[in-house]
Amino acid sequence: MNDTKCMTKAHAPARRRQDGAATKAATKAAAGKQRKRSWFDIAKIAPWIFGLLAIVAISSFFNKTEPVPAVTELTDATFEAYIKSHPDGVLVDFFTPGCPHCVKLEPDFEAAAKTLQAKKVNAPFASLDAKAHPATAKKLELDRYPTVLWFRRGERVLELPPQSRAADKIVEYVEWALGPAMAEF
Repeated sequence: MNDTKCMTKAHAPARRRQDGAATKAATKAAAGKQRKRSWFDIAKIAPWIFGLLAIVAISSFFNKTEPVPAVTELTDATFEAYIKSHPDGVLVDFFTPGCPHCVKLEPDFEAAAKTLQAKKVNAPFASLDAKAHPATAKKLELDRYPTVLWFRRGERVLELPPQSRAADKIVEYVEWALGPAMAEF
């Protein structure tokens, strides 16, 4: 029995070499059967693609930008700063709630503001509720509503004539007011 053990131990290194050679041959045969992989392996990049798509979807959901309102609502506290922050000119509608003429003007005023925004004309439109914010109306000595005033460099310049209160007339008026003070002939 000892001889058998001895023989087994003596032949073990040879067996290992044979097993190792067989393993190498089997590995080469398996490699030949495997399909060749290209540089573009969808299984490896799919998680990255889905991850990036998820990040884009989440960021676009949270980064929604609100559209800029066509007409800015002013108060007594914000009026002066707003007028002075637009030196090229701003058109302000002073109104009182419930006034039929004010109610009639509101959609045309908004439409004119949107038209000029679409044309990329830098002419801000604003409105001020004179009943809720009487200090500004009193300072400007307003006694009838609606009153639409053009301000330039922080100063009251012109009043929109009552007959020019349709959207297209308001647009025409603002484009004229934004023009140069003098024209050369």
